[in-house]
Amino acid sequence: MVTFDIIIREKEGLDANSAADISREAERYVSSVMIGHEDISLNARSLMGMLALKAGKGDTLHVVIEGPDEKLAAEGIRRLLDEELA
Repeated sequence: MVTFDIIIREKEGLDANSAADISREAERYVSSVMIGHEDISLNARSLMGMLALKAGKGDTLHVVIEGPDEKLAAEGIRRLLDEELA
């Protein structure tokens, strides 16, 4: 299992474009990719789930990745989150 946190620094927060990019990236891997905010943790493959997090600037996202390609998935998801939100 790989876990990490990221603080959203982008002024729009987790918007529809970022959520769609995250969902597409998560679909590339076999591993489970869960992203949480506050008391909610959702499957990153779900675009509606990502939008339901309602994460804004200054919020922290907690990422949990588990499965056979978890290290590769963590690299890809972390890189994307850094590009989109940090």
